[in-house]
This record gives sequence, structure tokens and C-alpha cells, in this order.
Amino acid sequence: MRHPKGSERRRGSQRKKDPRGRGAQQGKGPGAGGAGGPWAPRNTRAQPSTGRRKWPQVLPGEAQAGYWGKFFLEKELGHWHRGAGAVPIPGGIESRGDFSCTFTYSAQGGTNEQWQMNVGVSEDSGLFSCSVRRPQGKSYLFFTQFKAEVKGAKIEYAMAYSQAAAGALSDIPLKQEEFEISETAVSHREGKFRFELSKLVIAAKSARDEL
Repeated sequence: MRHPKGSERRRGSQRKKDPRGRGAQQGKGPGAGGAGGPWAPRNTRAQPSTGRRKWPQVLPGEAQAGYWGKFFLEKELGHWHRGAGAVPIPGGIESRGDFSCTFTYSAQGGTNEQWQMNVGVSEDSGLFSCSVRRPQGKSYLFFTQFKAEVKGAKIEYAMAYSQAAAGALSDIPLKQEEFEISETAVSHREGKFRFELSKLVIAAKSARDEL
């Protein structure tokens, strides 16, 4: 039985307007574009460390503090290690001559962040400086504890920040009640620290000058 021509045209137009149409298969819809297309699903699986960044050997030392949640980064051997949330993990250590600076912390959440650790010594070796910071200015890690400790020097000045200066961002220091300073260390204050840290700086004087 032959259908009227008008009926065929209506069916054809319905097929073209089918929301499941063939556009996606032909590279015109959200499912198209191949792996590099704008709608391509992102690979959210944590990738293993390449070992290209060795924090203790590089200055300024750039260390990845990312892939958080179930994993913590331990740079002792340049490998990823599973860690418990309440246990401080070595973030990095840098030394110059008789001086050294060690940063340990415990944190959760956040994104694939990069952090830097820098140390410096004055020409007469009388002053030592150490800084740990996120270059992008703001960290989204949930810090439960932190500690920066120096050896070979006594701390003259120290400050911790919830946000570091970068681009349009400015330094926002923690309240004094959130952290404590001793002769050789800066650390969070239990029950007062509000879990935000993006930068920490220390200026110390050579212990030999005290003799």
C-alpha cells in the first residue's frame, strides 16, 4: 500500500529531529570529538609519581602535595605511600651548611596541589631562612596539623598564613592563637588551629652566635 507523499515527509522530519539522532555518532554532539573533545570525560584516577621531582635534592624544591583523600605524599623515597589521617607525614627537608629545615604535616581533601620549600643563608652564615608555600596563593587542603622545625639556629621570627600573596591575592596571616612558636619550631595549636595553611616563613639566627 502506497502512503501519501505528505506522510513520508512528516516521517523524515521526525527522524531528523530525533534527540537521540545521529549527530553524536557523526561528531556533532556531546559524545563526539574523540578523547580530546571538549566534552570528553576527564581521567580522575590518581597517576603514579614519575619520580622527576625529588624535593630533598632541588632548590627551590617543588613538591607535589596532591592526589589527596585516601593518599598522602611522602617524599622520603619519591614514592606514593598510603598514610593514616592523624599521622604527620614528612613534607620535605632542606639543608644549607649547618642549618636544616623540616616540614611535617597531616592533611586531607584538596586537589592536585604543588608546593615549594625554600631555604637561604646570609653571607656571614649568621641568619637562616625557611619558607613553605603554595605558589598559587591559596591551598584547599584540610590541614589537621603542621610543624616546621629548624636545626642549627634559633627562631627570631615566624609567621603562618591561610592565604599567600599571588597575583591578585594577598597574604592573610593566621591569628596568633592558631599556632605557636618555640626556639626551634613553629606548629599548629591544638583546638585553636582552623585547618587552613598556605604559607609559612621562618627567620632564624645561627646558634653559634649565642655561644
